[in-house]
Amino acid sequence: MINNTETRDRFLNFFYTDKPKVALEPTQFQGIKSIPNTVEYLLSTQNCGTVVVRF
Repeated sequence: MINNTETRDRFLNFFYTDKPKVALEPTQFQGIKSIPNTVEYLLSTQNCGTVVVRF
């Protein structure tokens, strides 16, 4: 059985020690027509961060 208190404490410790790093993918995707290319890009594991499609 998972101990939710222990899991929460480990997550908060991880978060407050500044270990998580946020990265936005430098490759840009623009508009709804780019969504298939974006999904293909994600599935190819070429991304190094969060992928954003701008509208």
